[in-house]
Amino acid sequence: MTNSILKQTLKKNSFYVGAAVILVACLGVLKLMEHQKEEVFFEKREEKVFPYLNIDAVAEVELELPGTRLILVKQDDEWSVQPNLHPANQVYVKSLLREIRSLTYGDLISTRVEDHPKYNLDAQSRLVILRSFSKEELARVYVGDPGANYRTIFYRLANDERVFRTVSDLYPSLSRATWYSRSIWMVPPSAMPEIRFEWMAQADILKLQDGAWQSEASQVPDTEKINKILSLTAQNAEDLASSYANRTPDGQLQIQTGPVTMILALFKGEKGILAMRSDQPKSLVYSLPANLLPPYVDDANNQNDNLEGQQ
Repeated sequence: MTNSILKQTLKKNSFYVGAAVILVACLGVLKLMEHQKEEVFFEKREEKVFPYLNIDAVAEVELELPGTRLILVKQDDEWSVQPNLHPANQVYVKSLLREIRSLTYGDLISTRVEDHPKYNLDAQSRLVILRSFSKEELARVYVGDPGANYRTIFYRLANDERVFRTVSDLYPSLSRATWYSRSIWMVPPSAMPEIRFEWMAQADILKLQDGAWQSEASQVPDTEKINKILSLTAQNAEDLASSYANRTPDGQLQIQTGPVTMILALFKGEKGILAMRSDQPKSLVYSLPANLLPPYVDDANNQNDNLEGQQ
């Protein structure tokens, strides 16, 4: 009886020992497979995701960003924003293309689609699609959250559930306030421009004579302000012209160089001054900094002239 119990106990222990050995072996195999997988992706960390991407072959960029969707198209090597083909910010577009071309795989973070929301790689992700002139898709990248220092991003690729993390400036490149060009006009002083403005019951005409600006209102012009007006850049630009088409401007800024006349209609906005080119059939609506509003006079010098006149 005792021998029978002993045999059963040894048999049961042998089963447990065997099961434990098999379990350890399986864990070892899994660990080895995971290590090998990590080694494979460690080797690919520095490899480019799109090694054969030719930036010159990109003719269309589709962007799906929080609250907006944009399509940028290239015509004669210049980028525009559809549908009205307003000029795009060339620097921003070219910078984005360079970021896509230089994108490296980085670290493999997850292979589970269930983890996508954790990194904002579900429906909330930013999406970049590059297409050729023949509409062939050249690249598609879903961009999720940035890393702690905004120099890394979490991303995934088309038809791929894997989540990667890599060093890239792609997130700030996709966080622009506007993709439109903020440049309104650039007029060299050598063109001998004439500046006319009307604003808040004030009006004046400024002319360049003998290398110095003269005011018809007998004011002392502020040369620094005038130079900024001649190379006028807005703080922001939006395609909102239809909202201002039937609104009477609160003022206007006009620059004439020979036969060419450029007119900027000025409107009081809730957060500053808005402007649009009334001399063009289609114009963006620009936000102007308050320090670029008329009158373009040197307050300090004008006050001194007034004091001298009173004496």
